[in-house]
Amino acid sequence: MLQQSPTIKHLGVVDEVTERTISIRITSTSACDACGARQACSMADQVDKLLRIPNTGIAVVKGETVNVVMEASAGYWSVFLAYVIPILLLVLGIALFTLLSLADVAAVLLSLALVAAYYAILFWLRKPLERKFAMRIEKL
Repeated sequence: MLQQSPTIKHLGVVDEVTERTISIRITSTSACDACGARQACSMADQVDKLLRIPNTGIAVVKGETVNVVMEASAGYWSVFLAYVIPILLLVLGIALFTLLSLADVAAVLLSLALVAAYYAILFWLRKPLERKFAMRIEKL
């Protein structure tokens, strides 16, 4: 028997269906949802995100609730690429540029430029990354 790899699932509502893509609106909520005082707190937030997923021929209609599914390993990898590497670049860049006897301001600015260049490379590689982090739709 084949064992399925762990997945990350989010409920979403189909916003638009075209020949090439399906747009799904998901609502991200903070950890504040579990707090009893969330109604009185301005820190509680909900953010709508619109995902565009390639249309593989699944029959969905606008307004239908579906699951958006991604492999857990791809989710971890995306967090690593989006957050861990840039923080490491920033910290190591500041340390390196400071060791090279640059002024603190110059070290920080050069490190920020290094992070910006990293994000530019990620943007340039977005098509291959989209294939690696492919999401799929499951009907409920």
